[in-house]
Amino acid sequence: MKHSLKQLEEYKTICVVGNAGSGKTRFCLELMSQFQKKHPDLIALILTDSNEWRKLEFNQKTIIFIDDVIGRSNLDNDAFNSWRRVFDLMSCRLGSVYIIFALRNCIWQLKKHDLIEYSLFSLNDPVDLSGSEFAMTSEEKLKMLKTFCIKYGVKIDYPLPLEKVSRSTDSDVKRINFETLNTIANMELRKGFPYQCVMFFSRANYIREESNFFYKQCFYHEKEQVDDILRREKYLHYAVLIFFFLKGQCFTRDEILQSQPEISIIAGMIGDVNPKKIINLKIKDCISDMQDTLLSVSDNILKLRHMVTFEAVLMSFGENFPEEFLNSINKTVLFAYVRSNGYVAEKQEVILRLSEKMTGSLAKKLIHVYGSQIEQAYTEVYKHPTFHDEKLVTAFLEIVAADDRFRLFINSFVAGACENKKDILASETIKRFLNLKFYRFDAEVFQIVVSNDLICTCEVYINNEQFRNFLFEFLESKGFCRVWEFFLKACQSGSLQCVKALMKISDQENDLETDGDPVTQKQGFSLKDHIDLMLNWALDHHRPSPENDWNEVLVRLDETLCSTNTEKQEFYKVVFFQSFYMCKLDITLKYLEKIYPVAVIPIKKTMIDIFVKGNLDKVFYALCSKMRRENFQLRSKTAAEICIFCVSRKKNENMFLTILTQNKCDFKTRDGDSNTILHVCELSGFSNSVLLELLKRPEGPFMFLSENGHGRTPVQCRESYEKIKKLWVKRTCVKWSDDNFIHWY
Repeated sequence: MKHSLKQLEEYKTICVVGNAGSGKTRFCLELMSQFQKKHPDLIALILTDSNEWRKLEFNQKTIIFIDDVIGRSNLDNDAFNSWRRVFDLMSCRLGSVYIIFALRNCIWQLKKHDLIEYSLFSLNDPVDLSGSEFAMTSEEKLKMLKTFCIKYGVKIDYPLPLEKVSRSTDSDVKRINFETLNTIANMELRKGFPYQCVMFFSRANYIREESNFFYKQCFYHEKEQVDDILRREKYLHYAVLIFFFLKGQCFTRDEILQSQPEISIIAGMIGDVNPKKIINLKIKDCISDMQDTLLSVSDNILKLRHMVTFEAVLMSFGENFPEEFLNSINKTVLFAYVRSNGYVAEKQEVILRLSEKMTGSLAKKLIHVYGSQIEQAYTEVYKHPTFHDEKLVTAFLEIVAADDRFRLFINSFVAGACENKKDILASETIKRFLNLKFYRFDAEVFQIVVSNDLICTCEVYINNEQFRNFLFEFLESKGFCRVWEFFLKACQSGSLQCVKALMKISDQENDLETDGDPVTQKQGFSLKDHIDLMLNWALDHHRPSPENDWNEVLVRLDETLCSTNTEKQEFYKVVFFQSFYMCKLDITLKYLEKIYPVAVIPIKKTMIDIFVKGNLDKVFYALCSKMRRENFQLRSKTAAEICIFCVSRKKNENMFLTILTQNKCDFKTRDGDSNTILHVCELSGFSNSVLLELLKRPEGPFMFLSENGHGRTPVQCRESYEKIKKLWVKRTCVKWSDDNFIHWY
């Protein structure tokens, strides 16, 4: 702003440029306002049409703002031709008129050479709000983001130590992490930051996208510019961009001109271009046209302006010329961006999805991109993400099946595919070459399979008779079959599908008995020695959703490890407490119902833990219901201690009354500060109806007159006590006594 005020003062005119949404209009209006403060005699005007200039009377000093003078997203040649007839007239009036122009960067770049022919634009360089010199700093962006959060009612979650974290769970409150705001503030964005902020905060679903929203908007804006070049059939411009993309490096101007033959080939590949007409002069013009929009220049070094520009060119080239694109790209681009039609993209993943008819071509490219290095191809190609697509896997295996060299790499290829979690690729490769006896089943590979939960490959393995026999070999040193080793590994890794598959074949093979004796009774280590580990792993991975529900596994462990009712009840208790402390409430509630009698649960400790944790109210009410159904009552002193702790910690009347109505309480019981139940109810601000219920009890008078460790009765613990005391003295001028308050109470 200071720079602009100085420039306007000195040259009487200023041109402000910037990307869409960079805040040009707001900045220019603020510039007018501040300039008027320095020159109160100025009249401010905004012109929208060139004809308005001719209607002005210049009998007073004037400051004029002309926004988007020759078009917004697209150049308006008619507007330019109309204004250019006025530009010279404006120059003559600069003694009494100050003029502010605003233009989008793309328009400025297109018409820069024509505009600087006029002194209005040649006297000084434009102020580029999107450029590095005048662009917002990270600190300014962060400040703006915080302002938008306040305006749109978005709560900022600042990082807190774990023990202090206590977030609201209100789903109606829009929230965003401070770390996300910081990431956004540090992003180098091509599209105007204020504009993107308005869009971002306008909808809750945009806010949920976090920093990805800003990146996508920036990318779409860039791609529009690249596609527009192709749309206007500027094939040489487009060819220059593709040249930079394919080379993936920087060039000097001389190096670009020396690459004229390559650029000519690219231009001929994408359009009806005569190579003889592609001369160095035209390439220079192309570079000049795209400089500072899609190309950046620094110390005579040219490159694509940004990574977003690189990806925009990639996507445009791939979408419009898929065959040429696939034939031209290198391995890095192929692996990072190119996917088959059946590939399921992850969130925030930028990919080029080829059409289904290109699946075969992509499969060939995955091999041919390695050239003569066929050994490297077969020990690396499985890393490509698109091998999750079954159709691509089929096309790929059709190709390699005809190559005898691939058979030498089958085992290492499958192992690599498993390491990279390519389940379909690994399983289909085994099936394709199994009948030819080229694949050897391997225990170490199966360990990888169960660790990565590769269910398709797991089923191929366990359905192989020879490998199944290997799984059910009894291990004397451990006291169970080998299959349980893999079961333990699958539990540890959270591989739920493989865990279920292994349990299923265990049922089919009846592996739990050997010569009529349960496996768990064999000498050596038994499965029971691993119960805590298995439960801990299962509960840790459990979520109340179909794909992460480990309930079936817990049931299977119960059936496997517990033969007597005593063992089952012990198992239920272990599951109950482990799930309780891990806050897996659906499991906790389910296994609470299985425990009988409720007396085997340490009620006092459990309830205190419920009150301390704060998010286990459902467990509290379920436990109380179970106690009521079984006619179980706590000892009166224990019930009173639980009541006092519940009121002090939870301040929840309903929970307190639930304990009170189900148990006989010793109302003479006090806490560490000598507070009775009535004291803590007063301190917690309980309603008069609850307090009256306590006072009606036989122990009511005792509690009413009891003093705590601070010498206060329950009524003196009321928040209103001190206020009433002062009010009494002020109104009655009578010395206060507690009898007054008792009467008042």
